[in-house]
Amino acid sequence: MSQMNEHVDVVVIGGGVVGCAVFRRFTLLGARVLLLEKGEDILSGASKANSAILHTGFDAPPGSLELQCMQEGYAEYLAIRE
Repeated sequence: MSQMNEHVDVVVIGGGVVGCAVFRRFTLLGARVLLLEKGEDILSGASKANSAILHTGFDAPPGSLELQCMQEGYAEYLAIRE
């Protein structure tokens, strides 16, 4: 384990939606990231009930952190979707 510490900056545990998003973000920031997933593949344990609908923020209070996060997330989605 001590040898791994010399080569990895961040360890992400779990390759679900959030784990993969965190892994991606740290990687884009230049970190050396290790993703640990107990399943056979990433997202293998992800919720099967996800509707995949992007929240529009229609009911988020104007100027709220919630609305800001949704707007930034949507902008990032548009930038990487292709």
